[in-house]
Amino acid sequence: MSTLRVDNLNARTGTSITIPSGTTLFAPGHVLQVVQGYLLTSFQSTSSTYVDIGLSVTFNPKSSTSVLMHFVSTTGRSGCLAGGRIVDGSGNIVAPYPTSLFQSGYYAAHWNINNYNNGDGNIQDTTAFHMIETSAVGTTSSITRKIQGRTEGNGQAFSINRPTGASTSVPYPSCISTLITVEIGQ
Repeated sequence: MSTLRVDNLNARTGTSITIPSGTTLFAPGHVLQVVQGYLLTSFQSTSSTYVDIGLSVTFNPKSSTSVLMHFVSTTGRSGCLAGGRIVDGSGNIVAPYPTSLFQSGYYAAHWNINNYNNGDGNIQDTTAFHMIETSAVGTTSSITRKIQGRTEGNGQAFSINRPTGASTSVPYPSCISTLITVEIGQ
């Protein structure tokens, strides 16, 4: 049996080409892999500087030229504004947006936990956001993407997956936060 090595393929008939098992085909614009991280425990902080909340993914990209799309879903509660962002394993912000998209006081991949006041002075919200890293990952070695959060002042706490100030005896449900990262071939 011989092996045919080519740079371009076309189907001889129809529109399907079969790639043998164990072989990887890189097709620009196609999903190469999906990885998912969960935060099952609660997190609380009064920090006004960004801190890791414990939600992350670590994986080996299939191609160094890939871009990443992130989908984040969190449930939080705060007596003040709280924000978050996606960073790499060293804490560098990923996917910086063009300056024209920034609003005063906002950051790349920023969310606010401030939409619903349940009447006890604390605010709770389920927040989802997504973003695409605009530059190639640049490696096929292990990389990490993680979520960081901070309060926007006044020293009050923000919580992820649990109401602010709630103890295990309080009948508020705990939630699950997720980070889904999709690697897209380029």
